[in-house]
Amino acid sequence: GALAALYLSRLGWRVRVLDAMAGNERTNENAVVSRRGLAALRDAGVVLDPERDGATTLEGAVVYRRVPNTPNAAIGQNTNQFKGSVVLPRGALVDAIARSIRSSDESSVSLENASAAAVTFEYGKSLRFVDLDNRVAFFDDVSTQCSTNDVFVEVAYDVLVGADGAESVVRGTLEREGVLTCERNADGLFAKTVALPPGFYTHEIDWHRRRHSWPSGLVDAFATPNADGSFVLTIVAPIGFWDRVRDASDAEKLLESYVPNAFGDVDDTTDSYYKSNAIEVLVNKNALHPNGVSTFCSRLTNFDGTAVLVGDAAHSAWPTLGQNMDATLETSAYLGAALERAMDTHASGGVLGGKEDDGGKEKENAVKTALVTYFERGRAPAARAYVRLCETGFGSGDVGWKRRVENFFFFAKLFVVTCLHRLLPFLFDAPALSKMDDPSWGYDDVEDETRRESGTVFGVLFSLITLVVATRRFGVKKVVESLVTTGRALLTGDANGGEGVVIVVLGFVAVVTAAFRFAEKRRARKRETRRGNATRRETRVA
Repeated sequence: GALAALYLSRLGWRVRVLDAMAGNERTNENAVVSRRGLAALRDAGVVLDPERDGATTLEGAVVYRRVPNTPNAAIGQNTNQFKGSVVLPRGALVDAIARSIRSSDESSVSLENASAAAVTFEYGKSLRFVDLDNRVAFFDDVSTQCSTNDVFVEVAYDVLVGADGAESVVRGTLEREGVLTCERNADGLFAKTVALPPGFYTHEIDWHRRRHSWPSGLVDAFATPNADGSFVLTIVAPIGFWDRVRDASDAEKLLESYVPNAFGDVDDTTDSYYKSNAIEVLVNKNALHPNGVSTFCSRLTNFDGTAVLVGDAAHSAWPTLGQNMDATLETSAYLGAALERAMDTHASGGVLGGKEDDGGKEKENAVKTALVTYFERGRAPAARAYVRLCETGFGSGDVGWKRRVENFFFFAKLFVVTCLHRLLPFLFDAPALSKMDDPSWGYDDVEDETRRESGTVFGVLFSLITLVVATRRFGVKKVVESLVTTGRALLTGDANGGEGVVIVVLGFVAVVTAAFRFAEKRRARKRETRRGNATRRETRVA
């Protein structure tokens, strides 16, 4: 929401940012911003300061494996995953964006709109409902001591940017009014968060600037660093797992089993204090919260361009790929880019939405074009692709056997693609999911690439199975001779009497190639019907 306000203010809009949280209750929950999100912030001119914002740039990750038959021991291995990502409190991120708003260069706002450009932050205002027809939003003023529930703060608007989270009131209003449809899926996992003592990693070099994780099937534990050297540990598991944690003894066994080295020497006063607090949280049923709920929206804007969804309101997702903060920031950047493009086109009297604009229409026409045409067509497909990517291959087995089967085949495919890339890097690319953090790749592009990988894996496995069957049926010598004959025929044109074998082999290749081409054409037609692309840095016009 704050980043959207920054872009709007630079276009000459007067913006009111209303936050349900009181100003003195800013959340200190950590946010991880990787390359994609940092690119969105950099494009907006937002600078994260390590000292002022408590921002920690990660040097990578540490993945632990438990030492067999050794209590409270685990071996950590360095990886480059998350390298370059920044961890900071969410409240500090909002403050950094607010500083950029205040220090924004006046030259970025046209002279005619300079007096109108302003952003105000108002805390303790919780959105209750929206009157779309009259463009009025009604807020509870939670900062007052009023005990009644029928006293609201009325706020009129030209454009309502719904950045009100996964349980969005704006989205709910648009859904009830028939503007959009929404599908939501829970991952079946639940999480608890505790604090880890500084230096639990035995003071290895730069480990205080790494993300630490203890993977263990459906139970996942990971810790992100704070600026003061401490860590925030999150444990994610199915609800059945948490039901078995009934007392302090169960909680202690959980820590020993899944994060065996997290609390170091329990005889140390500091470590003992952190561990006792962690046990208290783990046995507290009220500390449990859902891990992830995905949201698929058929649209992100109102038909008349007066309301738009960004962030978790538009595309909340399971936190499996570590992209939640990046996707929210990028969507706000897309909103700003769409508005800027439409305003520039409107000011120059260009073409808006395929119709000539004489430059005399009100600014609302440009806004409608930006939201309904550029933003809707350019970002909505990518937002839905992002949510689908986060669901693929993840989630709790508690939701059914189909999910378990999907998870198995997903990781099997990922393993095969990784092996093919390492063995033959000149023929096979790295897994498409490795590009999730690359801002030059749109989420819908990544999704298309994952589907292409499925075809590649199928072709390779089918070819191997055919080769094995042929070897068992005709023998290794005959198969090798057939392959040599085919190769000679392709290179020299001389089949040496093996024309029949060559025809069979080339026919097989032709069938596989035709299947790939059919799949590619089908995907191309599907992309054409979407008429949009999520790669902001490429000038692809809907």
